[in-house]
Amino acid sequence: MKKIIFISTAIITLIFTSCGVDKTTYNDKIVTAHTALLEINQNVANNFENYLGKPEQKDAFVKFIDESLAKMQESKKTIEDLKPIEDEGMRDKLLEMYDTYTKTLELYKSKADIITNDANYDNVVELYNDELEKIQKLDTEIKIMQEQFASKNNIQLK
Repeated sequence: MKKIIFISTAIITLIFTSCGVDKTTYNDKIVTAHTALLEINQNVANNFENYLGKPEQKDAFVKFIDESLAKMQESKKTIEDLKPIEDEGMRDKLLEMYDTYTKTLELYKSKADIITNDANYDNVVELYNDELEKIQKLDTEIKIMQEQFASKNNIQLK
């Protein structure tokens, strides 16, 4: 009888602990996806000037944007696959950031003629800065949410 009670208790404990969400792993996935998005953004920023005002680079620019979009969609899957938990809104905000940056890259792609035309330099720089500002604002909001989530759940930030 003691063995049955012990085994039953062990099984029930296992069931309850496996149903919970490992908040450290959850946070790590959020941080990894956030970092991946920021790296894609940094790569675009580092290479944007290579195409700015260079009409002969239009096709290469469009290809570069398509490659960046593909990388972004791949890293976004990590967040989409996470089951929502009470996370201070991080998951939703990060998905918003991915969607915003997707729109930014699609905008760049649709304006490839303008971006690669040297007569539009000032307008393109303004466009780039406006789009960058949107991403930076969301990035700041996510970092605050990550700190709140980590503090609330006794998790060390990466």
